[in-house]
Amino acid sequence: MEKYQTHIVVGILLVMLAISIGTALGDAAIMDEVAHIPAGYTYIKFGDYRLNPEHPPLLKDLAGIPLQFLDVNFPTSESYWTT
Repeated sequence: MEKYQTHIVVGILLVMLAISIGTALGDAAIMDEVAHIPAGYTYIKFGDYRLNPEHPPLLKDLAGIPLQFLDVNFPTSESYWTT
């Protein structure tokens, strides 16, 4: 069994790599990214936790950090944000 162990591990890693590349080629946002990324942006930029408060904020904060270096046009003057 030990002499095949390396082959098995390499085979599993190759399957994982193929699956990862296959899903990355689709290049589509998963369902939660649409809510989590803007929420992370508002958490970091404005300290406002109204968007998507039902999940822990750490990963959303991490997703919002790179957006701080971009010129993001967030509609803070719209009534749906101010009220």
